[in-house]
Formats: sequence, structure tokens, C-alpha cells
Amino acid sequence: PLCDLTAVHYLLKHLPSGTRLHLANSMPVRYAQLFPVRDDIMYFSNRGTSGIDGCTSTCVGMATVCDEPVVLITGDLAFLYDSNALWNPSLKPNLKIVVLNNGGGNIFQMIDTSPEAENLLSFFTTPQSVNLKSLTEAYGLQHFYAGSFQQLTEQFETFKKLPAPAVLEIKTDPEINEQAYKQLLKNIKL
Repeated sequence: PLCDLTAVHYLLKHLPSGTRLHLANSMPVRYAQLFPVRDDIMYFSNRGTSGIDGCTSTCVGMATVCDEPVVLITGDLAFLYDSNALWNPSLKPNLKIVVLNNGGGNIFQMIDTSPEAENLLSFFTTPQSVNLKSLTEAYGLQHFYAGSFQQLTEQFETFKKLPAPAVLEIKTDPEINEQAYKQLLKNIKL
């Protein structure tokens, strides 16, 4: 089924050669390191004070100064946190942003934490209900949506070839994400 892992795996396999790939902090950068590195794309990530701040701004800046495809894979919270980067009236057509929308920062369910942390999850997670389509369109960008793996494969081809900056929202279920990630890590450890 569609989950963050299957989405990232698909994206990494189908990015155009020459892509400058930016990986937001928290789960996107963790997911990407689980798959083979492609020699024909360049990988970037930056760490802000809170981890997620500045990811979109950095990607927008790179797209401004190069002609190659520039793709950001980010989570919904990192995208929302730095969405004002899209205020820039000079966004270039090589800019593509993929948002893994799992409803709000599920990293603390994914990584190993102390048993006491289970009682604190409501303080760490940030459920959000922002309509990413409306937000994207408010900045004048085209919005693509995938709520299934089939939709992802169909939408991504059009999305990556669009001669304009755009956002692809991939809606995933946090429980399926957690199960898939923990099962993968368990299999890796075997």
C-alpha cells in the first residue's frame, strides 16, 4: 500500500537524471538513506535550529541559481513551517516540491525512544488539518495529489515534466507508515 516508504522509494527511482534532491529533516532524510544512492543525482539536506526550518527556503534558493531539476521531499510540518519561501515571485519552473502528508509529524512514533516518551507523544506530535491544495494555489503553484500508489505513479510523470514550479501532495496513513518503517528496520536487523 501507499506509505511514506513506498512513496520515497518510487520517487528516488524515478527522479530525472541530474536532479538536485533536497531532503527535509525528520523522516524524509531517514527514509532516503535506506535506499541505494543514485550516482546521477545530487543529494542535499540542511539542519535548522528546530530541524525542519529552512528546508523549503534552501531548495527554492538552489532552484533559483541552477537549471537542473530541483526537488524537495518534505513532510507536511516542515512544508508548512517554511511555506513563506513560496512567496518569492521569481520561482523557477525547475522547482518541484513533494510533501509527504501524514497529518503531522510522526517521527516520534517511528524512532526508538524511551517507554516514558509514549506518555508524551501528544506534546511531540502536531496534527494539522491545513488544506495543502489551497495553500499551494495561494502561492500560484499547481497542486498535484496522490492518495494511492496508482495515483502517485500517474501524477508523478506529469508533475516532474510540468514546465512550472509545483507541489505534489502524497497523503499517507501514519499507522501504516509506522508499521512499514518498523518492519523494514526489523528485517534489516535480521
